[in-house]
Parts: sequence; structure tokens; C-alpha cells
Amino acid sequence: MRCTPFATFAYNFLLGGAAPCYKALEVAELLVHATLGPNPVLDLDLAVRKQEMSLIMFAEGNLGLCLCTRRRKPMFALSTRDILDAHRRFYGNVIKDRTYVVPLPVHEVFHRICNTTAEDVTRKTLEDLEKTIRALFNESTMPTIWSRAAMIVLCQRLHRAGPLHPLVRAMSWDIILTLDPVPCHKSEVFPLFLAGTTALLETQRIAVTARWVRAPEKGFEEPLAFLKDLWEEMNKTGNTVSWMQFMEDRNVSLAFF
Repeated sequence: MRCTPFATFAYNFLLGGAAPCYKALEVAELLVHATLGPNPVLDLDLAVRKQEMSLIMFAEGNLGLCLCTRRRKPMFALSTRDILDAHRRFYGNVIKDRTYVVPLPVHEVFHRICNTTAEDVTRKTLEDLEKTIRALFNESTMPTIWSRAAMIVLCQRLHRAGPLHPLVRAMSWDIILTLDPVPCHKSEVFPLFLAGTTALLETQRIAVTARWVRAPEKGFEEPLAFLKDLWEEMNKTGNTVSWMQFMEDRNVSLAFF
């Protein structure tokens, strides 16, 4: 369960891009359900302590698919006692090009957002999520780009805020300015992509392109090509465009982790 599907996922990401990756992910989902049952529970703290990196990779891949697919919910239920404490203890396993990409508290926030829809979200849920994310702004072990990415995802998915929203613009600039003007690490692509989806100015777009990862995987080429198509659409119509709607209209698949 923890070898072949995940190796296939990585191989497809390298050569074929996102679409074939998700085919491998579907096979892995069947294996997980067969092994862990129809409602699998994942303790991120325990998985990291036991070095179950393939399981974490799978959970991140499944979460990434949910982040790029409206109304799709993560297959795992999360069970972690103190996610921030776990993040602090295992922070060294999160940064740069390690297998373990998404910081644990952000993983949990993304999970909660993907399990909620804009149609049924309550004011209390929104307030709780924003409070959790803002607390990460002051966490010394939390990379700035990831706490800002969490806020953008909240605004875009549940508040339905567009790129002109002041908070979305501020978070996007924080991501761009935090990253040095050199190709970023693979683990930094998703936050940079989110900043790119809100880039209305040519200076922002140049900054995003300059910082884009230089890597052989086709899966990393596709999001940048998508951003350029998105920017061209904005230029052509003069309107802001929802990246998720644009992706659905074009029947595009994207993968980030």
C-alpha cells in the first residue's frame, strides 16, 4: 500500500503532469480504503513520529486534489491532539525539498476548509478559521508564505473573495516579497501559485515568474502555464477571473504536492 502507488504518482508527476498523477492517486485511495476501511482516520502527529512518509505523501496528494476541486472533500478524518506542538517538534522535516511539504497546522486548516462549502459555512466557522490562521502569523516556526496561503484559500473558497479583495492582495504581496527573486523550492510552489492567481499588475506577474521553481517535473510546469493563460484571459476580457472556475472551464488538472 505504501510503495507502488506513491512511486507511480511521483513518476507520473515527473513525466506526465497532474492528470496521470491523479489516476495513481485513485488506485491508492482504493488500497487505503481496503486497508483502513471506508472512513479512514489519520493522526498526522503519529504518522510523522513513525516516519510514515508515504502515508503523509498520500494525504497531501489527496488534499491537493481537494484544493483544486470544488466540493471535493478529503478522504481522511484528522485526529491529532496538538497539531501546533507536533509541528514545532517536527519542523525540521517540513522545510525545503523534503517529502513532507505542507506544515501540519496548515494541513489541518486546508482540511477544514475543504470539508466546508461556501453554501453551508457559518459565521462561527469562518471566524474560527480566521482566528486559527491569524495565530499562525505569529508562530515563529511557521513559514510566512504558508500562513498567507492559508488565508488566501479561506478567502477564495469560503468568502468567495476575488483578487481585488484587500486581504487577498495583502497576502499575495506578502508571499511574493517574502520569497527571494530567485527560483523557489518545490515546497514553496503552491503559495506562489496562489499569489499568481491574484496577480493583476505586470510587475506582480514578472515577480511570480522569476520566482517559479526550476525543476524537471512536468507537474511543476503546468501551473505556471496555467497562470499565463489566466493572465491572458484577464488581459483580454478586462475582468478578474476565478482560477478554479477557469480551471474547470478548461478541464485542466493541477497538482502541487
